Amino acid sequence: MKRIYVSLVLILLYSSIYAQPQGFIEVSTVKTTSVKDQAQAGSCWSFATTSFIESEVQHQNSIDVNISEMFFVYYGYINRANYYVRLQGHNNFGQGGQAHDVMDIVKVHGMVPEDVYPYTLTNHTQLEHDLKNYLDSIVGLDNLPTNWLQEYTKILDSYLGAPPANFKYDRKQYTPRSFTTQYLKFDPENYVELTSYSHHNFYEQFVLEVPDNWALALYYNVYINELVSIIDSALANGYSVAWDGDVSEPGFNMQKGLAIVNAKNIRNMNMSAQPYRQQLFDQQTTTDDHLMHAVGVYKDNAEIKYYLIKNSWGNYGIYKGYLYMSEDYVKFHTIAILVNKNAIPRTIKDRINL
Repeated sequence: MKRIYVSLVLILLYSSIYAQPQGFIEVSTVKTTSVKDQAQAGSCWSFATTSFIESEVQHQNSIDVNISEMFFVYYGYINRANYYVRLQGHNNFGQGGQAHDVMDIVKVHGMVPEDVYPYTLTNHTQLEHDLKNYLDSIVGLDNLPTNWLQEYTKILDSYLGAPPANFKYDRKQYTPRSFTTQYLKFDPENYVELTSYSHHNFYEQFVLEVPDNWALALYYNVYINELVSIIDSALANGYSVAWDGDVSEPGFNMQKGLAIVNAKNIRNMNMSAQPYRQQLFDQQTTTDDHLMHAVGVYKDNAEIKYYLIKNSWGNYGIYKGYLYMSEDYVKFHTIAILVNKNAIPRTIKDRINL
């Protein structure tokens, strides 16, 4: 996931078709931590999912905590290197990722507070370059060096530093795993990812075909109206949602704090959302640009539903790091979501055998 800024160049063209919202009325919101800035690192997947975990911990255990995003980035580089080498260089290697990457790391390594492993290197361009160059130098060898991972880790450590094995927090000693299980009481097994595309069977799992799904993870496939109902159910019951989608659309404008469908989308509204979003995905018009954190539901004074989205570009835009995303934008341009299993309506859980 790369940091993307887009101008809302068509807004005047369709203002008569889709009026700009005039004020927002809160329907429900979830407590969240302060807005962070991923800067020049393509790690929105970590920032969005970390923010999501912070809200989950607050909701479940009333614990306010600032979790280290770079802890997940560090082990994410380790994990994707293993995939890249085992697949002999035939896999995506970059800075991007998905929400499950964080959960997979939590399962094995746990997590740590931000002040224990802080974000200091804010541009990962050279880091990515050096890591990939090293991997490319070994994947073609007849005999893979047995110490390749140690040598790779030395490069990673030279940029980010090695994560701590032990640390003190709130006057007690923890490991990353004990901090996760004993202090935060967080269980990564409680979370699933869902998507909505008709080129696979609904109510089954499939490997979502986007480049940043380098781990070839499985996603539950539901109809788009069900995906929206899951988001609504979560936010109405104190849970939040990690949102993965396209932010390169003309209707996405972080400066104005809006993500709304454009004139072309409106003219195609005679096509229902499910086939139209599939068309956008198949044509690669909708791509997995960015992960953000959905923390609320609002309506404008025309009773149009919006989702309050927390971004990781710092206090940018008129809403200081937040934006309002219309329900139509969610239907058309959502790639996938991560959510607590308990937030999914029972009828949908039964359909996907969850």
